Amino acid sequence: MKENCAPSFTKSTTSLIQEEFSQVHGVKEDIKDLESKLTSIQGVVEDAENKQVNDPHLKDWLKKLQEAAFDAEDALDTITTEAFLWKQRQKEDIIQPHLSKSKISYKHDAIHCVKKITETFNRIAKEMEGFHLDIKVNGREIESPNYTGYFVDKSNVVDREDDKERITHMLLLNEFDKEGEISVIPIIVIDDKEIFNMHDLIHELALSISSPNCCLINDNRSYSFSEQSHHVSLLGKDVEQPMLTIVENARKLRSLLFPSHYLKNFGQALDRAFHTMRYFRTLDLSSSMILELPSSIDELKLLRYLDLSRTEIKFLPNSICNLYNLETLKLLGCPWLFKLPKDLGNLVNLRHMELEDLFWFKFSVLPPKVGNLTRLQNWHAFRVGNKIGYRIEELKNMAYLSGTLHISQLENVVNVVEAKMNEKKYLRKLVFEWSDRVVNTHDDATEKIVLEGLQPHSNLKELQICQYRGNEFPAWMREGQLQNLVSITLNDCTNCKTLTLGEIPNLRVLCVKGMQELEKWPEDWSEVVTAWEPMCGSWFNLLELNVTSCPKLQTLPIDFAPQKLEISGCELLVALPQPHFAERLQHLALDACLDGTLVRAIANTSSLYSLVISGVSNLTSLPQWPQLPGLKALYIRDCKDLMSLSESKEASLSTLLSLTLLSIRNCPMLVKLTEELPATLECLSIGSCPFLQSLGPKEILKSLPSLKDLYIEDCPMLQSLPEDGLPSSLQHLQIQRCPLLTERCQMEEGGGGGPDRPKVMHIPDLEIDFPTASSTSA
Repeated sequence: MKENCAPSFTKSTTSLIQEEFSQVHGVKEDIKDLESKLTSIQGVVEDAENKQVNDPHLKDWLKKLQEAAFDAEDALDTITTEAFLWKQRQKEDIIQPHLSKSKISYKHDAIHCVKKITETFNRIAKEMEGFHLDIKVNGREIESPNYTGYFVDKSNVVDREDDKERITHMLLLNEFDKEGEISVIPIIVIDDKEIFNMHDLIHELALSISSPNCCLINDNRSYSFSEQSHHVSLLGKDVEQPMLTIVENARKLRSLLFPSHYLKNFGQALDRAFHTMRYFRTLDLSSSMILELPSSIDELKLLRYLDLSRTEIKFLPNSICNLYNLETLKLLGCPWLFKLPKDLGNLVNLRHMELEDLFWFKFSVLPPKVGNLTRLQNWHAFRVGNKIGYRIEELKNMAYLSGTLHISQLENVVNVVEAKMNEKKYLRKLVFEWSDRVVNTHDDATEKIVLEGLQPHSNLKELQICQYRGNEFPAWMREGQLQNLVSITLNDCTNCKTLTLGEIPNLRVLCVKGMQELEKWPEDWSEVVTAWEPMCGSWFNLLELNVTSCPKLQTLPIDFAPQKLEISGCELLVALPQPHFAERLQHLALDACLDGTLVRAIANTSSLYSLVISGVSNLTSLPQWPQLPGLKALYIRDCKDLMSLSESKEASLSTLLSLTLLSIRNCPMLVKLTEELPATLECLSIGSCPFLQSLGPKEILKSLPSLKDLYIEDCPMLQSLPEDGLPSSLQHLQIQRCPLLTERCQMEEGGGGGPDRPKVMHIPDLEIDFPTASSTSA
């Protein structure tokens, strides 16, 4: 099988080696020789793989080659990491015990390592000559058995003519100018096309050879594995002993996984492994019983991937921040994790840090200097502070942030342009939030400048602005510069009197809440639309509008044809979209209105299928319904003055010819349900109506051939079920906290029961809270 877990041996490895050691005598020539040999070996691996089945010597050579490639990669990755950590120590002027070797000793160890690797590959390359292998580069055969690559500078390109095609072999070794910058890029070019980067050669060698170095171990069976094993999966619950065996016998292990749902017990093996297994790249400790991660985790200097998901770990040791190579840190499903280590900003290679959404709401303090994590993609919350390391400029170089970013405490912003929000092209949702302060403490002009400077990239899909105190929105909103916006939410932007969004063709959802001064929606086109036409005006494409607690708002947009409209706490709003703009309205919710004006303003429409009427005061009866032939669900809630569901027989619910669901809750003044219900009704739910005494005429429910579900809850004055009984179609009846009705439905010992008992006996699913024997006797 192919190795698939080894990390890339990138050009940064050779770059750092050369930068640190190029002035030391002999190292430059060694690196040139090493790259030359690697080029030759890489070119013949494919042919060797094909021939090894029939040649045991070739098979042994390939095995030796792969182990040498892995060992070289481990060594060179370690050198790269040590070089970086050495530089960091010099910058910070901090002496750390595990980096306390003198610079001279450290460099000489590395020089010895490079020379040893070079000698190994020299021997392997010499053995290769006896196998007569065909050389290929990127799958293309090169008819030159002595090809080993060419080392030339920028001005020297080697040209060769071949019988098949013109081939240019150009291998340029990294050279550094006086400032240490790369001046030449090492590549191989064939026919003017880049083939591969030479710094990936060792990694490619390791991956291109078939390998048996992956094994699966079960903790309740005998197990054995090679000393050269690089990837181990350990199944079971009690993994301490198998893991200790691995630690003793597989020192070159790169990946250790525990693919099972058991809560795994590591005992003392974890700390032992951290001190011993220096070449780990992947470590999955998810779903384990660990409560605390040993601080010795920083011994795993080459670790790229760490999964601690679904554990009860409460904190991460700060030593984890020494893992320079860490790219992925998974912390999903860690309910007791409330903070991150203070030096998290040291993990400069971190790309993915996976946390539950809940973490971003419950965290106490985020670490400083997160701006150092320039490769990080998922960092979802940032609280702007006044101190260095917490200021908004930390976001400056975090160009790869994606998904959602919530920026709060924006009142602390000093230099807003330093955030460079317009360069973050991968973000899909942004939340800008100021703290909820006393009104007199805010500065309108400053907040305007801040929001103007936070202009996002045009790729943004969702925008939310909370507790903004400026008296107008920035130009990038008014002029519709974010053409890809799909959703806008404005919460408690209390000083804005006018809402202008310009032409935003993709806008589908607009939520406006707590805009106390909002009075109008200016239109940006010259003519008022008077007919229902596709794509007419900037508001026409808006599918959902939610307007809450805007007490001065008197009108909705003119050319407005929503699919979903929710209005709450807008006392002066008296009109809804005109009939020709209600043609695609599917859901309408009217809440917290002073009287029934908005209810009476509902237009005739065949598209409406869901209607919610709630919190309407001074409404004693529902008005005559408009023509709503498509209405399927009607919810009436929290109408404290409602005494009747219809003001006349002509206005009864029976005119709603498609209604299948009727829910009535918390209407304390309702005494009688109704005179007539639509025959299409399938579900009827009545709750928290303390004065309800009757469901209606004797035939009110019996005449409903489609009724399947009936729920009656907390109606203590309801005396009985209708005289004619219940329809045979009824499948489920639930009666809760209705003592008078419950008593009439109760079954007595020896047969018989209350007068309504025969009406419910045919119902398959019956839920009635009959009193217990003890409570009855009491």
